[in-house]
Amino acid sequence: MKIQKLVLSHQKNVITIFLFLIGIGFQFSLSAQSTPSVKLEKVDPSCSGNGALTALLENVNNSGNLSYNIFILPGETLLNTNQNGVFDGLEEGSYRVTANYTIEGAPQETSSEITLNTVFEPLSFTVLSNSLCESDLGRIEVVIHSGTPASFQLLGPSQRAPQESPVFEDLEAGNYTIIVTDDCGDRLSQSFEIQKAEIFIDPGYQQFENALNSCEEISVGHLVKSIGTAIAYPLQVNYSIYTPGGAIEEINKEIVSGDPSENVIYGDLPFFTIKPIVMTLP
Repeated sequence: MKIQKLVLSHQKNVITIFLFLIGIGFQFSLSAQSTPSVKLEKVDPSCSGNGALTALLENVNNSGNLSYNIFILPGETLLNTNQNGVFDGLEEGSYRVTANYTIEGAPQETSSEITLNTVFEPLSFTVLSNSLCESDLGRIEVVIHSGTPASFQLLGPSQRAPQESPVFEDLEAGNYTIIVTDDCGDRLSQSFEIQKAEIFIDPGYQQFENALNSCEEISVGHLVKSIGTAIAYPLQVNYSIYTPGGAIEEINKEIVSGDPSENVIYGDLPFFTIKPIVMTLP
């Protein structure tokens, strides 16, 4: 029976110590939770001056004369003071917000610091254009690589007012400027040209070989050029030869490969003389 009493007494002491420790832990936890603090919520700026902070004083009951102050760091420059803790129109940077209040007439101050980071993405784009073919009108499309566009505007022969769509159709040939405006009001422009696609023979270019292939044949070069499109190979070339006797001879030639923008094409054509050449020896 004595042993049993000792055990019970020991258990009682253990329970007493355990409850004492719980009481200390509870008191410490309650003390930590009741420490005054300023909770800050932020909106990082996506444009110049559109960042925001919201401050809230926590763990303070029955506070009086509450006001919030925001300072820019470093330097502790005071930017604004109010009673609701809402601050907008902020740039990226580090800030300190203080809550000044009274408890039972005694002045108190609690503060927190926070950093606003910009999330702004500058505009970047390229222009894809389709050149004019025969009587068809041109078309361009603006491809955005970064940033948030709000409108697209076109200046040139076929002007267009600002619009939400990045596509412009039914455009005449000529020089244009595309202006893209983002949701911050910033603008970025790019110039480009819509060309009328055509492949033609340069009338001012003719090249003759120094030596005749034969007495009745000459090699003549013509310059084929392209604008707004690429020369597609193989290229079929047709020569119409008007002979001195009034007849027309047709000569066809195929060019297998060459430069996509211009190419000098040589054709072996008939060579005619008005009078016979007479050669005599001394």
